Amino acid sequence: MNRISIILIFLSLVNVADSAIAGPYDKSALNISYLHNTNRDLYHRYWKPAHGTDISFKSNFHFGNLEFGAGYARHEGLESETVEFSSFFIYTGWNYGLPVTDRFSLTGGARVGSFIMRFDDDLTSIEGKTEMELGLEFMIGSEIAISDRIGLNHSFRHRIVYTRNKIELTYLAIGLTYNFDSPAWLKGFLK
Repeated sequence: MNRISIILIFLSLVNVADSAIAGPYDKSALNISYLHNTNRDLYHRYWKPAHGTDISFKSNFHFGNLEFGAGYARHEGLESETVEFSSFFIYTGWNYGLPVTDRFSLTGGARVGSFIMRFDDDLTSIEGKTEMELGLEFMIGSEIAISDRIGLNHSFRHRIVYTRNKIELTYLAIGLTYNFDSPAWLKGFLK
């Protein structure tokens, strides 16, 4: 096994031990991110996802972090008959932060949720102007602490939306994180 693998395993074990000491729901964070769609595929022949935003809350769990959040993006039609829509991705997920130094960590995780499409035209579907589909998202990124409470983060996120013709959206996200000790009422609510 090479040195980098040994170091990563050691850092993971240190983080697991630290999580066990802290206890579930002791630490929390709020995050707001700017999203920029980077991939191009068949979907992108008809729609152009505009820049989006994502707001999430996470709290430490026994191993890693549990999170809840919502993202928004506008999808502009590229042809005259293509109906434009707004999307909302409301999700829950799990992520894990691997500390590399005391100020820098790598993160990875997965999210599952409802991808809600609100169409601008009443004639888009039999069901009406709103459609909801299952969405999965996988992400990898990093965070650097600029103070004890504030961090800068970036991530690459790949979202899969299970419509009749699967939609795949890859985002570059850049954001700010506010870390805090969970107040007693919040820990009680989460438990």
